[in-house]
Amino acid sequence: MKYFLLILLLSVRFHCLCNPLSDSACIYGKMSFLSDKDSVEIAVFPEGISFGNIESRIFFVTSSNGAFSLHLPVEKKYVCVNILFPKYPERNLGIYYVSAGDSVSMNENNGTILFKGRGSDRFYLPYRIKELTQSIAGRFVLTNENVDTWFSLQDSIRGASLNEVDKFFGKEKSEERELLTANFVMMAEIRKVSFLNRVLNSSNPYYSAVEKFYNSYLSTNKEWYRDFYANRKLYSQSQFYCKYLIEQYKLDSCSLKHRDFKVTSCFDFVASNYNGDIKEKLTALLISTYESQISSNDLTYLVPRVSPILVNPIFREYFETNAKSKLKGTVLYNFTLTDEFGKIRSLSDFKGAVLLMDFYFTGCGPCRKIHPLLDSIRALFPRDEFKLLSVSVDINRKEWIKTINSGLYTSRENINLYTSGNGEQDTLIKHFYINSFPTLLLVDKFGKLIGRPEDPRSDEGKELIRMIKSAILAHG
Repeated sequence: MKYFLLILLLSVRFHCLCNPLSDSACIYGKMSFLSDKDSVEIAVFPEGISFGNIESRIFFVTSSNGAFSLHLPVEKKYVCVNILFPKYPERNLGIYYVSAGDSVSMNENNGTILFKGRGSDRFYLPYRIKELTQSIAGRFVLTNENVDTWFSLQDSIRGASLNEVDKFFGKEKSEERELLTANFVMMAEIRKVSFLNRVLNSSNPYYSAVEKFYNSYLSTNKEWYRDFYANRKLYSQSQFYCKYLIEQYKLDSCSLKHRDFKVTSCFDFVASNYNGDIKEKLTALLISTYESQISSNDLTYLVPRVSPILVNPIFREYFETNAKSKLKGTVLYNFTLTDEFGKIRSLSDFKGAVLLMDFYFTGCGPCRKIHPLLDSIRALFPRDEFKLLSVSVDINRKEWIKTINSGLYTSRENINLYTSGNGEQDTLIKHFYINSFPTLLLVDKFGKLIGRPEDPRSDEGKELIRMIKSAILAHG
């Protein structure tokens, strides 16, 4: 995960409007719910929201009596921005497109926001669609009996969205109209396909209902498929286009055939069926979205095939840096972390023992579930030959100590290490691109990476035990 963090502690007044330059945009607003010095977070995604794992830039500003203002760099024709209010997450504005030269003001009063200025149409319409979505979906609760109603609601949201576009632009034909149309349609279709991917498995309570409804879904969606293939040029403008293609692949090749999704298989499909810019973006999206599922063996297969495809230097740097942090045989840098007693511990302290590093945080359900199995595996080996390092990314040290004492996520027999409140911004976490938890790293007794073991619960730890035994017996 690659972030460029720029913190701007600026107190500004709403009437002090900035003048956008040819390579920047201005966003200013006044929100009645903001107090003096409340923070506003604006995340910028130069390559689109789907590629947020690869590159994003976070800007913080402080409000002055509810007003805030920010000058944003815009290096491409359009960039995506996400406007967030950390103290009031329920008021977050969502995702918008910004173009160089935009000067957008937003004035909120009693829950209603008025957008003005150049580029405001790219704010007004998504915000209006967000309101429509909430009013149409209401408090709908999915059950085994109303799956078909859920799909009908998505079609209603899509239809209402396109009606809003028609009302706003009238007969005007413009690039912005096409961009927003493509986005709204793709969002609606992604919701459907993602839903099917989530529920089409035998353990899901909605499985029988969805399976019965799927044929109906196909028949009602025939018109959409014809439209999609006839207007690919239009829909490919959407920031969600590549995400839709991967979700559709998962549905057709995995969910409906009851097969596990594998990154390497999806990549082979992409490499065989797409070309040019779309092929590159699909590849970049695949390796960044499913980064946690890519094993060292997968990387050995992917590196020589992916590298020639990634021409964009941002995509290429992400992949090459990520690959180096995962490839078997990579020497780990000599990290330093603090243990529960305040002692500084380094990788070199454990030389000569095979290490299993378990990265977790308090409140992580899967982290808690995997702990008993990891403890039982640790107990199988002599302490001088194998060590289990439990690495917490908790922000609060007292909470971390309380977690150790609870025995729910780790135990006293493990070596408990702490990222000193740095959380996911810790150098070690960023070095290995750890963005999902729990994450396991297996390191040999010479300080070299063996790989990222898959969830040991899938086979009661048999493969992980085999890997540890092999590493203990290995010679230089």
